[in-house]
Amino acid sequence: MQSLGVVCATTLSLLVLIGLTSNSLPLELNKVSGTLISAPGVALPEGAIAYITLLDVSPRQDVESSIIARQTITDPDQLPIAFEVPYNSDQIRSDHLYAIQAQVTTEGRVVLRNCSAYPVITQGNPFVIEVLVDLVE
Repeated sequence: MQSLGVVCATTLSLLVLIGLTSNSLPLELNKVSGTLISAPGVALPEGAIAYITLLDVSPRQDVESSIIARQTITDPDQLPIAFEVPYNSDQIRSDHLYAIQAQVTTEGRVVLRNCSAYPVITQGNPFVIEVLVDLVE
C-alpha cells in the first residue's frame, strides 16, 4: 500500500513539473526563407554584409513600417545568398501585410538592394521567395 502512495506522489510530481515547464516553453517560431539573386555578373565586394528584414508594411496613417525580424549575413561568399528569417508568430496578424526587404552593404554603404516589393506570410503570400537585388548607383 505504501508503494502505491509513493507511485501516486511521484506521478503527481511529474505532472506538476510538466505543467510548469510547458508554460515556460519558447514561443512558436516560424520563418521566411529564400535566396537573394541578382543579374548575371554581379559580384559581391569583399567584406559585404547582407541584411534581410521582415517588415510589417500594413498601410497605417503616419506610421512607418515596423521591423518584425532580421537576419544579418556577414561576409557571404557570392550571390545567390540563402537566407532564413525566423520570427515570433505572435507578432503576425492575419489582417496585416508583411514584406521582405534586402540590402547588401560594404563599408557602411548600400551597394545592392531590392527595388520591388516581396510580400510574404499573410493573405496567400508565400513563406519561401527569391529576392532580386539590384546595384545601387
